[in-house]
Amino acid sequence: HASNLYPLVNNTSFRSPTIIVLESAHEQTILQVKEALNKQQIKVSNGYGPNGHLQIRIANFPSISDASFDRLIPILKTFI
Repeated sequence: HASNLYPLVNNTSFRSPTIIVLESAHEQTILQVKEALNKQQIKVSNGYGPNGHLQIRIANFPSISDASFDRLIPILKTFI
């Protein structure tokens, strides 16, 4: 994978503490990320608006277990 998955909001001061939004210029990358996460039974949401198909949204609050994040991070690293 090329390095084409990145945070939607570059300035960390403006990022949401409850949602992680990642974006790619390539819809195929987003589809591959979703497929890899689905295989691990990790569900993510689409983005909003006209570029929603180029984004994934990941809940980032106490309802997500540490074990889920432990499975999530290595998968995402393969796309970064």
